[in-house]
Amino acid sequence: MAGRTRKARSRAKVAAETVSQRGFTAALLLILAAVAVAYAPSLWVPYLFDDHSALEENPFLQHPWTFQWISRVPENSALIARPFLSWTFGVSALLFGHGVAADHGINLLVHLANVSLVAALVRRGLGYTSLEEALRTPVALAMALLWGVHPLNVQAVAYLIQRSESLATCLELLALYAWIRSDEPRASRRWTALACASLPAAAATKEHGWIAPLLPLLWAWIFLGRTPAQEIRSRRVFYAVGAGSWLLLAALTLTGGRLAHVNADPGIDAWSYFINQPRVLSHYVKLFAVPLGQSFDYDWKVATLSEAWPWLLLWTALFFASAYAVWRRRPVGFPAALIFLSLATSSSFVALPDLAFEHRFYLAGACAAVLVVAPVAMLTRRAPRALYAVAAGLALVLGVLTAQRCMLFQSELAVWSEALERNPDQRRALSNVGGILLKQGRAADALEYYRKVEALGVPARMQMRIYFQTGNALLDLGRTAESRVYFQKALEAVHGEPGPIYANLGHSYLRDGNLVDARRMFERAVSTLTQDSALYFDLAYACTQLGDIEAGRRAYEEGLRLGGRPQPALRQLMAVFRTDDLP
Repeated sequence: MAGRTRKARSRAKVAAETVSQRGFTAALLLILAAVAVAYAPSLWVPYLFDDHSALEENPFLQHPWTFQWISRVPENSALIARPFLSWTFGVSALLFGHGVAADHGINLLVHLANVSLVAALVRRGLGYTSLEEALRTPVALAMALLWGVHPLNVQAVAYLIQRSESLATCLELLALYAWIRSDEPRASRRWTALACASLPAAAATKEHGWIAPLLPLLWAWIFLGRTPAQEIRSRRVFYAVGAGSWLLLAALTLTGGRLAHVNADPGIDAWSYFINQPRVLSHYVKLFAVPLGQSFDYDWKVATLSEAWPWLLLWTALFFASAYAVWRRRPVGFPAALIFLSLATSSSFVALPDLAFEHRFYLAGACAAVLVVAPVAMLTRRAPRALYAVAAGLALVLGVLTAQRCMLFQSELAVWSEALERNPDQRRALSNVGGILLKQGRAADALEYYRKVEALGVPARMQMRIYFQTGNALLDLGRTAESRVYFQKALEAVHGEPGPIYANLGHSYLRDGNLVDARRMFERAVSTLTQDSALYFDLAYACTQLGDIEAGRRAYEEGLRLGGRPQPALRQLMAVFRTDDLP
């Protein structure tokens, strides 16, 4: 009789859990729909900033069927030493073509996956608190909704190359969730395989992927009462893979050119970078609480210790408070510690080129939402409907702000103009507005912006771009001699591909009728830009005009082989010298 009673209770418990899970899934689908609506305008955002060099102009993505994107990325691009990230763009180009639409869809799907994982993990974590079981699911869903529609995440979703941030977060959370599921009785081995596979993928996506193996250790310590030694002994394979992912990350960082790509400007050493980060983090928190005054780029001014010490003291206290919560195995210690872990590579002693970027707070923002919503739920547990109403109202406001910000991102000129409104001396914003105006044929207006950057002082990492673009503006205005001065400055500062500089030097000489130097520049340009058919046609023209018909013919045929279409004047010129049929 007692056995039948236990079986009946067990069946009832399983049935109740099934109903609860179905309710959670249904509510989560509604939340994902709301998040998707808020971020829908991001699907029409063009390439922005680093997207141009890493994605739009990426020759390996333009021709995905060559499969060169598996092992090659453009020099000095944000894809360096991040192979898994690069492969996601390569597969997308292979399946859907090279363009922004499919990539934005993937970015949004990654964010939706993160919302789902955050909701599931918070729901499980609340099970170790004193919050009533009936409130755990609604609170987890409310938290996921508020974080999912928050405008502070727009940069990580709508700015394509920052898939690195959202995808690394997704893989880290997936590793933790799969590890939790694999620890359940009679769990499928697939969960262990998924957890293990997520570790190297996270390390090969972005540098903060190194934290993925630490999250299960932290969870086991705080929620399961297992020491790190006990945990590692019980899951040797998982942590062996985790150690391997650290070796992979070290190899990618040291041999893949990543260190050279992320060097900070002269004058910003590790200590200067570190003492300025607490103030930057406080700015992120302020935007999390009141998301007004956001900017795509800040050009954050470096403060001295005498200016930065109050924020440094504040965040030092928060760090030790988090460490104490972890040591005492308080549930609040997990999200608090995760904030510091997720920001360790971008907001500590590792000096990066920029002090502040909003996408860096992506995972930390989810943890901040937990630290806000969970205590409020504890205090208002007797009036949960009021909490849900407030959460719904906040989600509506945040969703509207997110949609508006996504629409702002639909114009690159608007993005950089907003940055200049926040800081009129923002040098990178001035440079990029100049670049947009130059593309629009407004060379004189563009030149004014480049002159402003020169007056403010050109940072070392911007010199090549500023001098090159200034030379282009002068060339478009017909001031060829002045343009060559700036092209030569760009060559002295070059830290990537010099081919475009040589090409425009050639055009400058060509306009002045100096065919000898024009040919010399074009030959240097095609030695690096081997797939640029237009350059081969320029070289063919210069060679032919100099009387070197055979060299001109070879260059012309190479341009045709690459699929280029020569100008009618060049076709007519080559037809005069042809000895057999030429297109």
